[in-house]
Formats: sequence, C-alpha cells, structure tokens
Amino acid sequence: MTTETPRTDGALARLARFCYRRRRLVLLAWIAGVVAVALVGFGYGAAPDNDFTGGDSDSARAQGLIEQHFPEQQGDTLTLAIKAEKGIDDPAARRKIEKVIAELDAAPITGPVSSPYQDRTLVTKDRRIARTTIPLTDKDVEKTEVKALVDTVKDASSDGVTLGLGGDKAEKAETPKQGSAESVASWRQR
Repeated sequence: MTTETPRTDGALARLARFCYRRRRLVLLAWIAGVVAVALVGFGYGAAPDNDFTGGDSDSARAQGLIEQHFPEQQGDTLTLAIKAEKGIDDPAARRKIEKVIAELDAAPITGPVSSPYQDRTLVTKDRRIARTTIPLTDKDVEKTEVKALVDTVKDASSDGVTLGLGGDKAEKAETPKQGSAESVASWRQR
C-alpha cells in the first residue's frame, strides 16, 4: 500500500499560500467587496446600464410563458401557514380556515388560492399543520394592499387556530418604513 503525499504545487495550493501570507490584504479586499455590494443594494453606485431582467435566460423565458398563459399569477407569492391544535378537520377550525382562504381568494391582488382540504400534499400526516400558496396578480403590489391581507390572517387567529402569512411581500408589509414613528418606537422598546 502506498501513501500519496499531498500535492503542494497546484493552483489552489498557490492561491491558499498567497491568501495566508497576505491575509490582512485579503480581509480588507473582502470587506471592501461586501461594502460595495451593500451600497449597490441600497441604490448607491449602481451603474445605470446594468440590466438585471434575466435577458434570454431560461428563467426569463419561463416568466414570459407564465405572464402570457397565466396572467393571474404574474407577481410574487405569499404562503399561508396554518396550525390547528385539534387538527384542521375540527369543525370550528375548518370554518375559520375556509373563511380566511375565501377572503384571500377574493382579494383583488390575489390569484386562485388552493385549499389544503383539496390538496393532501399541503397538510402534515397528523392534520395539525397545513399551508397553501397565494399567488399575487401583479409584480408591483402596494405594501398597504399586502398589509391588509396580513391583518386579515392575523385577526383570524384564535381558539387554537394559528394563522400566519409569509413571504417577502408579507415581511415588507409588516416592516415599518425606516425613520417612521413606528420604527423609532419599536427601537425604543428593545
């Protein structure tokens, strides 16, 4: 049995030695890169000719097909999370859950909402936890419109049934604007 000695002349080994010997420089370069990405993310320093639309990528073509053939699902999605202590089939829990799903389905900014009562894959085996996806009909849904949905779901939680709305748009709808009186008050309470 022969044992191999690790190769020390490869490109990766040379890069590792370079980074180790100049670790302070590498750390500063890494920090500068993180700061640059953060500034671009906040709208500072972004080049005006950058195009992040996806161009001719597979995902851009897929999004085009969705927009063309399923216009009711052009926006982002929200996820309704459901927890029922007695199970979602308990009559009181079921009435509450179906009422919320009907309200979400009837909202002008949502597409068709699937019921966990119709799709078994949306429910855990013990039937106490369920979820469903709520498609938004527009990419640029107003924060206040999504906040109304979040409030509807929150208000329905009681009597052993906990409902929550998740997703990027729901999180943004619940987050007060930076610098607003609500934001300042929440920071003071911490």
